[in-house]
Amino acid sequence: MNTKFFKGRAALAAVCGAVLVATVGMAQAQADPVPGGWTTADPNSPTAQEVTHWAATQLNEMSNSAYVNTVTRRVEFQSQVVAGIVYRTEFVWARTNCLKNSGTPEEECSVIPGGPQELCTAKVYDRPWEGSRELTEFECNRIGD
Repeated sequence: MNTKFFKGRAALAAVCGAVLVATVGMAQAQADPVPGGWTTADPNSPTAQEVTHWAATQLNEMSNSAYVNTVTRRVEFQSQVVAGIVYRTEFVWARTNCLKNSGTPEEECSVIPGGPQELCTAKVYDRPWEGSRELTEFECNRIGD
């Protein structure tokens, strides 16, 4: 009987087992949220839709554009529990055919085909028990040129 053969296979099995355990452990660690860390959520969830719409409304109010912009796609959405919740939303928005002072509801506005689009990232700090929500950071960069 060749004992070297069996010892070699046993050593190989032990190494493979250790690699498997380490891999499963790493995958589990990545799946568990880190306390105080960012948690990724579905960008099409009701919370993501509502927070992104709110952020876009704030950006429209601050913008110097005569036209209303609207969200065309939510790209990424994350949350972080602090003394409240910080949401980080990344979205694409585009110019519509509605003037800001026209009073036309946003849902009746149409995106201008081939018009300017921007990729925006916004952070929203929400403290619902205080009735407080604020846009703390934002950045928009033109895309598609």
